[in-house]
Amino acid sequence: DVRVRQAIAHAIDYQSIIDDIMLGQGYSMAANVLPVIEWAVHPDLQPYTYDLEQAQALLEEAGWVDGDGDGVREKDGMPMNLSLITNAGNTTREDIGVYMQDQLGQIGINVDFQAIDFGTMLEQMDAQTYDMYIIAWTGLGSDPNDESFWSSNFDVVGSGFNNTSFQNERVEELLVQGYSVPGCAPADRAPYYHEIQEIIHEELPYIFLRGRVSNDFY
Repeated sequence: DVRVRQAIAHAIDYQSIIDDIMLGQGYSMAANVLPVIEWAVHPDLQPYTYDLEQAQALLEEAGWVDGDGDGVREKDGMPMNLSLITNAGNTTREDIGVYMQDQLGQIGINVDFQAIDFGTMLEQMDAQTYDMYIIAWTGLGSDPNDESFWSSNFDVVGSGFNNTSFQNERVEELLVQGYSVPGCAPADRAPYYHEIQEIIHEELPYIFLRGRVSNDFY
């Protein structure tokens, strides 16, 4: 239910993650295109705000309520228990996982957070047998064409980067249009990627916690 994903997005204090866990070495993201690709970044899209009241309202609207007062929401007799995994040994992601467990608990979502072996985590991601995971993508390049994350062609159980099983016909069209513009002028390609970002921002196959700032000295 997209309302549940949006509720989770509103339950996260992104600035606290950046300031307290990333030690200031990060920035908020509204969607999937990195700010370094200036011509493709949506000029008006804003990151989700930290708003616990809105998060709880969305869950209520989606039918998840704490009927028995135990602090965990239920729907049709099923408690809202979600698992969250990340790779053991990455202290930043482990800290984010503990933080998210606490934050989501505040809106009635019981999170079982585990830091597990990286290989096991990848197996669960590829098999699409997880609820939520924390990971970082690096080396995405200087082009906004990230079809491997959003195209149904890459939604293959056991392999493929589209392990969120995101499928949207309009996004499929826009991906093809974005990389097949005659001449490939950035100004002509940009509108297609702007619309993709709007859809990703609304549908939330991913919740974008932060972009990373790197301080490298040579």
